[in-house]
Amino acid sequence: MQRHHQLTNKTVSIYDILDWLWYGFTAVVLVPIVAGLLHWRLLNKSERSLVWFLIAMLMLEVVATTLRFNAIRNHFIHYFQTSSVLWIGTHFYTERIGWGNWPMIIAVVVAITIPVEVFGWVGFNHINTATETVAWLLIALYAFVSLVHVLEQPLDRSIRRDGMVYHHAGFLLIGFFKAGRACFLNYFIETSVDLYFFIDTLVVIIGAVVYGLFTIGFTLKER
Repeated sequence: MQRHHQLTNKTVSIYDILDWLWYGFTAVVLVPIVAGLLHWRLLNKSERSLVWFLIAMLMLEVVATTLRFNAIRNHFIHYFQTSSVLWIGTHFYTERIGWGNWPMIIAVVVAITIPVEVFGWVGFNHINTATETVAWLLIALYAFVSLVHVLEQPLDRSIRRDGMVYHHAGFLLIGFFKAGRACFLNYFIETSVDLYFFIDTLVVIIGAVVYGLFTIGFTLKER
């Protein structure tokens, strides 16, 4: 889907405004990346994987944007984004939620299903909405379970000073909204371009809020 538009008769359309908002809020991902790198020595293994995840998602978005501006289809970027979500869900939450190897097993099954969906169901020229939806729902589920575990533990200090709480809240929020967008993406594209751009921009705004939560989580690391 082409996001950028040429100005017509030097007038600014609603699509241009949505595009500017989209690019601006997408760039906010640089904030938690910088915060994570500045606190790198204080981060544990799972938190470092979150930094790598954010970098990977940023690079994929740069590639997708470059392809868009060159009028080249970029639907296949979703395959790599889905794989990245499965990866971070496994690395960040496998040991934390206490489900044994199930997160890893589920991630492998969903990853194998991506080419099945692409080549056997929707076709290569379409977006893998089903597996992308599942991947984001999984990370939202893991985050919710982790938040419950945190709240059930004896509070020896304020949870507001627990950086992981902000990471869990961020994953829960972005997982829910990303899953909703992915689930209805083809419907939005086929029925209403206006609705597509509105939902796409809304999710990016939510993403900026999530990046703020990730940033707080990184900066709360004790020295």
